Amino acid sequence: MKHVDVRKIVLRAYDDATEELWNWPHSPLPDYRKLVAERSKFESCGRSLIVPKTALEVTHWCRRPLCPACGTYRGRKMARDLLNKYPTSEHDDFRMATLMFGLTPELGDVFQKFRSGRTALHKAVDYRRNRSGVDRAGWQTFGLAGALEVDMFPANRFSDLGVEKQDQYRNLGFKPATAGEGPVWIVTAHALVHVGSLGHDAVMEALHSVAPIVHLKELDEQQTLLEAAERVVGYACKVSFETTFAFGRKSSWPTEAVKTYLLGTMRSSHGYQGFRFVVNPKSSKKKSSMISDSHIEPMVTMVGL
Repeated sequence: MKHVDVRKIVLRAYDDATEELWNWPHSPLPDYRKLVAERSKFESCGRSLIVPKTALEVTHWCRRPLCPACGTYRGRKMARDLLNKYPTSEHDDFRMATLMFGLTPELGDVFQKFRSGRTALHKAVDYRRNRSGVDRAGWQTFGLAGALEVDMFPANRFSDLGVEKQDQYRNLGFKPATAGEGPVWIVTAHALVHVGSLGHDAVMEALHSVAPIVHLKELDEQQTLLEAAERVVGYACKVSFETTFAFGRKSSWPTEAVKTYLLGTMRSSHGYQGFRFVVNPKSSKKKSSMISDSHIEPMVTMVGL
């Protein structure tokens, strides 16, 4: 889905949600004010501003979880940050990981499941870093960078999904016969993972201890390591409101689902930080940067927003 189309969908959801909160007398006023402020930030994202006295031109970034421009920037920067921690690593030291934490008909549960899974992974890694009988040095240097992806499908269209997705969702506990017709939210994280000396199987076992469904995939050797890393983390941070059904058919989310998602991120996700999925290698020394961010436009917030 193109950025311009995503922006139109998000702005329409902001407008619908704002009108709903304004016309509902029992709605908390702080929610309305916060929604208006967030819409203003989102709408002005990417605009340039000349800073008084310095005459410098800076760009305002809204940092909203549903902003495709901020998602692209965030993905590229997270990829570079991780690679800079491993200046001598090569393609085979990294994998693309997909972790499916679960599904739920309640959007508020999505962020709770993700936070629980993220915390469990940190504990699993810390345990292995201190446990005898494992590659403790390998776990000391283990790291990953990615983000939460929230997918959705209407419960009454389960049979329209591909066979693989149907199997996955059944394994996550979905029961078509009792699901009703509302949206079902899938909690997934994608990440670039440094495997290093640990090897595929050890990392797979650790990830599988915190998520019921895990996939590890080698990076594309036809791309440079930087290109492959940016593609993986960029994919993790993408913003899209489409459900993919069997044979690659795509369907846009209903407006009500987008509005629900918008309000859910505002109330439960704590901004884009709530979408981050990061484990840093444990090191007392800061490694020198091998990849410059100089050509990536810095995220400077406009004064007053």
